[in-house]
Amino acid sequence: MVHCGGHEVVVSWRVMARRVLLLVTDLEVGGAPFAVKALACGLGAVRCERGGGGLFEVRVASLAGEGPVAAQLRAAGIRVDCLGARGVWDLRVFVRLGRLIATYRPELLHSHLVHANVTGRLVGRLLGVGAIVGTVHTAEGAKRWHLHLENLTCRLSEATVCVSSSVRAHMIVEAGLPPSRLRVASNGIDWARFAQSERADLGELGLEVGRQTVIWVGRLDPVKRVDVLLRALRGLADERAVQLLIVGDGPERGRLEGLVGQLSLAERVCFCGMRQDVAALLGAADVFVQPSEWEGLPLAALEAMAAGLPVVASRTAGLVDVVADQVTGLLTPVGDAQALGAALGKVLDDAGWARRLGQAGRERVREQFSLEAMVARHVDLYEGLMAKGCRGERRG
Repeated sequence: MVHCGGHEVVVSWRVMARRVLLLVTDLEVGGAPFAVKALACGLGAVRCERGGGGLFEVRVASLAGEGPVAAQLRAAGIRVDCLGARGVWDLRVFVRLGRLIATYRPELLHSHLVHANVTGRLVGRLLGVGAIVGTVHTAEGAKRWHLHLENLTCRLSEATVCVSSSVRAHMIVEAGLPPSRLRVASNGIDWARFAQSERADLGELGLEVGRQTVIWVGRLDPVKRVDVLLRALRGLADERAVQLLIVGDGPERGRLEGLVGQLSLAERVCFCGMRQDVAALLGAADVFVQPSEWEGLPLAALEAMAAGLPVVASRTAGLVDVVADQVTGLLTPVGDAQALGAALGKVLDDAGWARRLGQAGRERVREQFSLEAMVARHVDLYEGLMAKGCRGERRG
């Protein structure tokens, strides 16, 4: 059984726990580290159908130094090793990972993000790890060298996992990866935590109670196109009492705060930084917005949908895998502030329709993107790959 979030999923039975090493580039706050944390905790909770023992023994390693998610993993009882790489070209991390693998002797190595994928494949293959798989978390178009490295090293692993169909298509077209090597295994969230959360008091953040509230959550990075959102808000603010709550931090914050001043939106926008009460903040908002250039599988949008919010987002990779246009939200052209504002206005003007969109989104997350579904997908993947390893099948 999979015991995760109070639910159970039937899995096949093994006598001995299988050692799995999850390797990630870093454990800073972000989508991939959070996905690794969810996967590690979920796998650690999987129980055999007979005997009551764990199906997997899970350990997490980060190429970089300590990050906030490392402490969260340890608090959940997961052993974490931070290998202390000081940059992309710190080759000492290969030796450190080799020592960890030699000591832990994992039967399966699952890496996440390009630096961990390349390092894990090279070191894991050299040391004879039975099964190796790497996950691609985004359909990023800016860094072509990421794609070249994935292409050059993918055959050192049994498979490459893509977190969405959009990412799979991206890796075929842009990176030239063979379709036969690719698997889609979506991440998931604890949907019940967002569905059942209390509502935050927005007045404590300096926002005006009674105004319609648009919320954005994530890392303030150029690819997220929060500047487009601010320009869309400028048009909305002339027509209705609406305000924007920005949850998160990042390198774009200073520039965006300057843009808020230029657009005379200081009274309508709140930058509240990193928060631990995101579920409650989502529960107090009216609509979630995500105007990114691209995503992989946007956990922030899934969390908003679980909280019952309609989602207005870009029609782009990752978001089209999550948001069903006219069913759970609205999709608009990338970078089009006018279209984004119009879509937000349509949702804000029809409370009944917005509620139906939110309800449909919550059900979609419960059925397709729960933690239980995520863990079950990965259990199936791991068992298939380790079975091939036991039979000694060669990689294509």
